[in-house]
Amino acid sequence: MGDSSLLKADGVSKRYGGVHALTDVHFEVAAGEIVALVGENGAGKSTLMKVLSGVIPANGFDGQIFVNNKPESFQNVYTAEKTGIVLVPQELRIAPNLTVAENMFIGRLPQKNGLIQFDSLSDLTNHWLKLFDLNADPFGAAGGLSTSEQRMMMIAGALSQDAKVLLLDEPTAALTESEAQQLFGHIQKLKEQGLGIVVITHRLDEVEALADRVVVMRNGKVVEHLDSASGRRREIVRAMIGRDLEEATPRKLTTKGTKRLFQINGLNVEDPDVPGKLRVEDAHLTVQAGEIHGLYGLVGAGRTELARSLFGDWPGPVWGDMQLAGQRGLPKTPAEAISKGMALLTEDRKATGIFEGHSISTNMSAASLRSISRWGIIDDSKEFSRNETMMQTLDIRPFDLEYAINALSGGNQQKVLFARWLNSQPKLLILDEPTLGVDIGARFHIYETIRNLADEGLGILFISSDVDEVAAECDRVTVMYKGRMVREFQTDRTRGQLVAAATGGE
Repeated sequence: MGDSSLLKADGVSKRYGGVHALTDVHFEVAAGEIVALVGENGAGKSTLMKVLSGVIPANGFDGQIFVNNKPESFQNVYTAEKTGIVLVPQELRIAPNLTVAENMFIGRLPQKNGLIQFDSLSDLTNHWLKLFDLNADPFGAAGGLSTSEQRMMMIAGALSQDAKVLLLDEPTAALTESEAQQLFGHIQKLKEQGLGIVVITHRLDEVEALADRVVVMRNGKVVEHLDSASGRRREIVRAMIGRDLEEATPRKLTTKGTKRLFQINGLNVEDPDVPGKLRVEDAHLTVQAGEIHGLYGLVGAGRTELARSLFGDWPGPVWGDMQLAGQRGLPKTPAEAISKGMALLTEDRKATGIFEGHSISTNMSAASLRSISRWGIIDDSKEFSRNETMMQTLDIRPFDLEYAINALSGGNQQKVLFARWLNSQPKLLILDEPTLGVDIGARFHIYETIRNLADEGLGILFISSDVDEVAAECDRVTVMYKGRMVREFQTDRTRGQLVAAATGGE
C-alpha cells in the first residue's frame, strides 16, 4: 500500500442471500488521482461504493477498509463522512421543498444557542455554489433547480464536508455536454488540490477524458487494472463484457416505416405553476408503423414534458390534436393512454418507474394485469410463464421473478420496466432516456430489442439527450429547442447538425 493511498478496499466480499455481489475485491485510490470504475450493470460497482462510503456497515461485508493506511470500520454514512469519504449517488435524494442551503447542509446547519444562523448559512452556501459557478438562491426551493443544477448542488454540499475522497456515481447523468465539460473542469481542479476521486460511468469518452487509471469489474470481481485510459477503449469493453467490441455492435438500420401510425398537430403544454408559460409550443410530429423516430434535445428542451402530456400524465393544461391508429384525442390519464395502445418508459425509474419493495414479477405485470386475469383473479401460471420468457429475452439478472426489484442494479431495473411495457402490447412505445445509466453491454441489447420491435410494426418515439445513440439508432430525428420542434432530419444527418440544432444553431 503506497504512502499516498487515501482509501483502500482489501479483500472485500458481499453477498445478498445466494448472490455474490462482491468477491475478494481489492481497490485503491490515491491522493491527487482520478480512478474510473467501470463495468456492466450488476458488476458490483455501486455495491463497492456503498461499502466504501458506509452505506453498507462494517458488519455487513467481509474484508477491510483502510483510510490513510489505517483500518476503519464505518457503521454508517456519517462515520465515513467524518473521515472524509463522501458519496454522491447516481439517483439524487434531494428534498425538493427544502431550500438549497438546507439540502446542502442538512444535519450541519450553523447554529448558536439552538438557533440557525441564517447569515452564516447563506455565506457558506454561496461559497460552495461559487465553486461550480452556480448562481442559485440559498433560500430558494431545491426543487426549482434543474436536474444538472441539483447534481452540482449536491457535489458542492459533499465537498463542504472537508472531503478527502469523492465517490461519484454517474455524475453526468442527465447533464448536457456543456454541463458535463464544466463538471469535468471542476473535477480536475479538485484532483489538483489533492483529493482522491472515483468516478463510475458507462460513457467511455468520459473515461478517456478524466481517468488516470481504470478499474474494470465483472460479476462482482475486479478483472482488469489499466494504468491509463487513452486509446484503450477496446480493452476496456472486452474486460467489461467478456467479448470483443465487434460482437456487441448493433445491427444496421434496415426498416423504414410506410404507414402513419401516430400524429400530433399543434400540441401545446402549459407550465402548471406559471399560467401562460408554454413548456412545449405548437409541436408537430409523426411516427410511422415500424419506425424509430428520435426526439433529441438538451435538458430543458421540453422532451419529457411532451412525453408526459401524450401519456395523460402532465399536471398542467394540454391542448392540440393527437391521433393513434385512427383514434383521435389526447388521453386525460395514463390509464386512458394505455387503453389507446400507448406505453411510456419514464426518464426517472426511481421516482416514476419501479414499485420498490415488490418483486420483479409484480413490477413486470403492473401495466397489463387484465391480460393475465379472469374475473379479477390473476392466473399465476400465465403470469409466471409470460414473465419468465420476458426475463430470458431481456437477460434480466438474477433470473428470479420473486427477487425484490430494489435489490437489482439500475440497468436491470430498467430492463424490468421495459418488460412491463412490452407486456402491455402497445402500438406506440415512448422511450424517455431508455439507456440512461445502462452499461454498454445492456445498452446494445436494448438497441437490438427496440429494432426488433420496430421490425414487427411497433411505432417507437425514442427520446434521448445522447446524440450518438440518436444518430445511430433512429430512422428519423426531430430536434427540440426551448420547447419548440426546430428541425427534422432524415437519414442524411451528422452528429454536428443535431447538436447545432439542439443548441439554437443552424
